[in-house]
Amino acid sequence: MMPEQPARVHVAHGTLPWAKYRSLFYNASGGWDITPSSRYEKGAARPEGTNLPPSAENRVGPLFVLAMVAITMMGPLAIHAFIPALPIVQRNFAIDAATAQFMLSITLFAMAGATLFYGPLSDRYGRRPVLLVGLGLFLVGTLGCVLADDVTTLIGGRFVQAGGAACGLVLARAMVRDVYGDDRLVKMMAYLTMAYVVGPMLAPAIGGALIDTLGWRSIFQAGLVVGGLIVILTLFVIHETAPNIGKRSGGIVVLQGYGRLARMPKFMGYVFHCGFISASFFSFISAAAFLMSGVLHRPAAEYGLWFITFPACYMAGNFVASRLTTRYSIDRMVMVGAAIGFFVSAGFVIWVMVAPLHIAMLFLPCALASLGQGLSMPNAQSGAISVDPELTGTASGVVMFVQLFLGAVGTQLMGFVADDTALPMALLYCGFLFLALVCAIIPVLPWKSSSPAKA
Repeated sequence: MMPEQPARVHVAHGTLPWAKYRSLFYNASGGWDITPSSRYEKGAARPEGTNLPPSAENRVGPLFVLAMVAITMMGPLAIHAFIPALPIVQRNFAIDAATAQFMLSITLFAMAGATLFYGPLSDRYGRRPVLLVGLGLFLVGTLGCVLADDVTTLIGGRFVQAGGAACGLVLARAMVRDVYGDDRLVKMMAYLTMAYVVGPMLAPAIGGALIDTLGWRSIFQAGLVVGGLIVILTLFVIHETAPNIGKRSGGIVVLQGYGRLARMPKFMGYVFHCGFISASFFSFISAAAFLMSGVLHRPAAEYGLWFITFPACYMAGNFVASRLTTRYSIDRMVMVGAAIGFFVSAGFVIWVMVAPLHIAMLFLPCALASLGQGLSMPNAQSGAISVDPELTGTASGVVMFVQLFLGAVGTQLMGFVADDTALPMALLYCGFLFLALVCAIIPVLPWKSSSPAKA
């Protein structure tokens, strides 16, 4: 009799021994649970909400999770690494501040628009081919930025780069939903969201260091290298995860899918909760940078150090959310996180009105609010993409579109109301978080179910 072979996880070219690595990532008593292990035992019952194609069942392991993290971080890195270069680019191309700011806004608008296409296209044609197309666009746009010799070309390159980077924001969440199902979705979404905020945490420091040593174009040269590595990782690690490609019930087309989601109040509440939190964040960071340099006269490096408090607190909230997901409902976690954010922001407004501007005033209240947002965001995102299993990719695209679009709106709106004080920033920040709290209430109201009927 042949000796029993160890369990293996298949990749594109060859296999990797999996049994000896499994204990590093799966802890039945509550550790990092990244492997949907019961799904891969022959004859085992699948967790509810899971429709992973049989061909992909043995291809999920730590490298798959690493790939999901990498493509999730790609978009935030593309946005935030360029922020320290804005004053330098403004001087080099002799443009005004509004045009320089537009290079940030156009990135958010491009990513927002692209998310509307990646989700439904991945539902119809599969996650992997659509992901590869998006990565290709990212590389083309980044190369255009490296070669740009005028501001128009640079803006065009940023537009294409951002449109490509959006694929990771949408498809990583959809693939995690495909693989892990409803039973572990919130936990995995919290891990992905932590990866999403690591990008903004590290990008300003990385971008500043590259600019100081190699010039502003080195940001995009580094982007080419990172993008190429992600493409290689995708080719060899990621396999198709979408179930029933091209066979959505009733021949659903893109507009029909959007219409079906729009008729679900729970979905709209979750989506706009995420969107208004994004608007509060981007409106704040766009104002804080100018107040730090123009009013408090602090160096850019110090801004980068204080900025770390936001994603650090956000990640702490994500970690707590991943641990509490089995004890409390999604709606309760969203409500608690939204309430923390709003009440902290209200205190921020009062502080600004009674005390002189100080660097701690700019960052500490918003860092505390970020802790609450870390609780609510992964739960709201999980709730949104789970309302209709047939439209997971489409729902994921809508979530990211609203987040990025309202983030861009918040950035531009802050530009209209900003002055040399922190009060407009505090009021706008508080207003957005009040709207996020209102949206958190919507899913708990007794709506009639809008889920599609089962055949």
